Amino acid sequence: WKVYALFTAAGAMACMLTHVVLVPIDVVKTLQQTEPHRFRGLGMSSSLLQVWRDGGPRQLLLGMVPTCLGYIWYGATVFPGYELFKRKLVALCGPRLGARLRVPLVLLAGALATFFACIGVCPAEAVRIRTVKEYGFHRSFLSPVNSLFAGFAPLLFRQVLFGMAKFLVFDTFAAAVFRRFPHLKHKQSSGLLVSLVSGATAGLVATVVSQPSDAILTLLATDPRLGIVGAAAKLMSSGGIGAFFTGLGTRSIWAAAIIAGQFLLYDVAKQFFRVTAVDLTQTADVVKTALKTTRRTRVKESAAVDQVSELQAGRAG
Repeated sequence: WKVYALFTAAGAMACMLTHVVLVPIDVVKTLQQTEPHRFRGLGMSSSLLQVWRDGGPRQLLLGMVPTCLGYIWYGATVFPGYELFKRKLVALCGPRLGARLRVPLVLLAGALATFFACIGVCPAEAVRIRTVKEYGFHRSFLSPVNSLFAGFAPLLFRQVLFGMAKFLVFDTFAAAVFRRFPHLKHKQSSGLLVSLVSGATAGLVATVVSQPSDAILTLLATDPRLGIVGAAAKLMSSGGIGAFFTGLGTRSIWAAAIIAGQFLLYDVAKQFFRVTAVDLTQTADVVKTALKTTRRTRVKESAAVDQVSELQAGRAG
């Protein structure tokens, strides 16, 4: 349990810090989606400058509190959840089958972990989007409660796609680099650099895959009555397929920085907490541990009985 508590702390710290630092980019991405006419033809830098000119630095920090709270929960659940589910699934399949099914198992572990993470992120993300769209927080954003979960399905779809792509690309890219340059494993600095580059690559790929769901989520957060089908239809009628990819460039930069920072901080935190490769093989299974302990005890008792029997037989002879 101690190892997974450390995973939780490392994940919460990594997610919260990276998302809070990049709130201004997230604000611009959300405004590009909610006010496309205002930012048409503008890149990320130009959009940032326009928001700064129109509302000052405070406007670039809209939604800071829900972002912080939502991604503390997200990091505290998705990283330890992924580690736990991945090792459980591999253990269930056995070493040979687990090696052959590595990619599906990684994808499934990421999806399972993301599902539980989305339960806390969904209301926080709804409040964040509304705060950005209305240029300030209002208590009415918190009610009715069911409206905070109107975007759960697209959020789950977005995060599952994003999470599966993120973990798969990160694992695959990092493994390929270490196979090609095995000496990088032996230095802490080079290992962290691999995490940084792998994370950035994973973030870019995951963004493209999940962008349509992000567009639907943003629209649903501002108008929950639309429903998923209604939101998708509105996007299609307003700008065709391109409307589903509004803000893709800004979100790509945001995601590459976020994921690179998360994996880097996560690895740093694991090293700080001295979580080793041996620790990573542990699982939070009290029953299995108890059974193993009981089995060892029985083996020792049986061996002791055999030794006594042999001694008695020797004396009798």
